[in-house]
Amino acid sequence: MLDWKSLPPHDSLESLVRSLLDGAEEVSVSRGAVEGIGGAGGSSTSRVRVRFGGSGEERELFVKTNREGSQERMWDDIIDIYGKETTFYGEILPRLTPDPDAVEILPKCHGFGRVGNDLHMVFDDFAVQGFSVVSAVKFIDPSSVRTCMKGLGRFHALSAGKGHILDDFSDALRDRLLEVEKHMTPLFVAWMEENLRFLAAVLEDREGLLPRRLAIPERVTLDLVRRLIGHTPRILRVLHDLRAPTGAETDVLLHGDYHMWNVAAKPDGSAMKMFDFQIICRGPPGSDLQHFLSQAALPSERRQMWKGWVADYCQEFNKHSGTTISAKEVEEDYRRKSPIGLLCAMNFILRRFVAPEDEEKVEAAKKATEAKEVVALLKGCSSNFWAAIEWLFECVDEYCNEFDAVTIIENVLKKY
Repeated sequence: MLDWKSLPPHDSLESLVRSLLDGAEEVSVSRGAVEGIGGAGGSSTSRVRVRFGGSGEERELFVKTNREGSQERMWDDIIDIYGKETTFYGEILPRLTPDPDAVEILPKCHGFGRVGNDLHMVFDDFAVQGFSVVSAVKFIDPSSVRTCMKGLGRFHALSAGKGHILDDFSDALRDRLLEVEKHMTPLFVAWMEENLRFLAAVLEDREGLLPRRLAIPERVTLDLVRRLIGHTPRILRVLHDLRAPTGAETDVLLHGDYHMWNVAAKPDGSAMKMFDFQIICRGPPGSDLQHFLSQAALPSERRQMWKGWVADYCQEFNKHSGTTISAKEVEEDYRRKSPIGLLCAMNFILRRFVAPEDEEKVEAAKKATEAKEVVALLKGCSSNFWAAIEWLFECVDEYCNEFDAVTIIENVLKKY
């Protein structure tokens, strides 16, 4: 794995940019976040305008920075997220394709380097090309979901049939999830359990919600939700197992964190970019598909359209890979990976729809032990919060009753 911390330091960001772009004459840096890109885990972003001598051409760049002392630096120290990303752009991608710049779904990376103890990664600013990230309180529209699924097929095609290349990067592509289980449990495991307990409380005390009535699928029972709660303490082991490489030809380079804020699309859904390759690993494709669709698509639309989106994925994969994968193969893998979709939905959907005025009620409800108390505390939350609760009920119905996620979870846990 590339050790970015050993790179020779530059005196300034301007000096680094000049070293990466031949002919850069004037470099002006605008500090502050680039809207919709970076910042979630502690990284900061800057806009850079470069003017080239002679031609007078100007180019807009954005710079993602891993600053010393940031939350993202903490994660980098634990699981090498920037070691993975710099290895992807600096070593893996050039091995997978002779012309990385021709891979239209990726932002052009000009390179990276150190300024002091901070890492800076320099990209073309695709926001000025009309690409944007969806708002936290929205799902991606179906046409853009389709574009992102085709983009994922294009990405997976890069590594199809190239296991011999991926073998050379076994350390960078190692899934280190269980190595950091103690760090992840207070986040992903706790979030999933808290949200499932909200669902259980609603099922126990529906009368307490009156006059509010929720659309709860009949097949989502209190016993089913309690069964899921019982499995949450070991859910990361399930995620690790389902993402593991199988040794089959269909194993590919996985993005590993392919969600709706790691993609940007044009408003008409005609093109997309994907970024943040910080959790790359190797395994079957269904993992990335579940990770994305569970968060990006409205549950009712996903249930109706997922097979069509899988077909779109396969079409693009087959077009660019030189190999063939059937929709049936991917559908079966998508079903096997249903616990990943369940975990992502339970962890991230509700959090997006907790309004500032709801936060105190939600935090109090997390500490309550009786269903009636939980419902009483949550009852006054916003309509968006309760819409998200209904979506979670839909997800439980879909993943557990249509894809049999509980049985898959229990079969995986028998290994541990």
